[in-house]
Amino acid sequence: ILFHCDMVIASRGSTFRVPFVDFGLVPDAATSILAPQKLGYAGAFRFFCLGDTLGVDDAKALGLVGEIVEGSAEEIALARARQLAKKPVAALLQTRGLLKGDTDVLCDRIDHEISLFQQALQDDATLKRLQRIARLAA
Repeated sequence: ILFHCDMVIASRGSTFRVPFVDFGLVPDAATSILAPQKLGYAGAFRFFCLGDTLGVDDAKALGLVGEIVEGSAEEIALARARQLAKKPVAALLQTRGLLKGDTDVLCDRIDHEISLFQQALQDDATLKRLQRIARLAA
């Protein structure tokens, strides 16, 4: 979901990981488009395919995190929200829309990812892997 966020503020101890491939699944929510746009192909490949846990400094260097804060990220997030709330709404929304671009492409990718995700959930090896992970988490 971070790739859909307008701003990502993280505390010093934050870590980031996406285990889709480890589970036998593909990324979702059009992150297969958004991640390479934000992280570059090599960064997105590392993040998704290697499944490495990124520390907050690496996540910032890759562009996943916009701001690292000492202490509570919640306080800074609220301050940023207040700052945005003071802006002219129409100009803010229009600018955000221009920056986001054509969302039809994202919707098409989400449909494709859902199809691949559903196919993976029909695979016995993937289902066994997910069951094993669920048992470990319990």
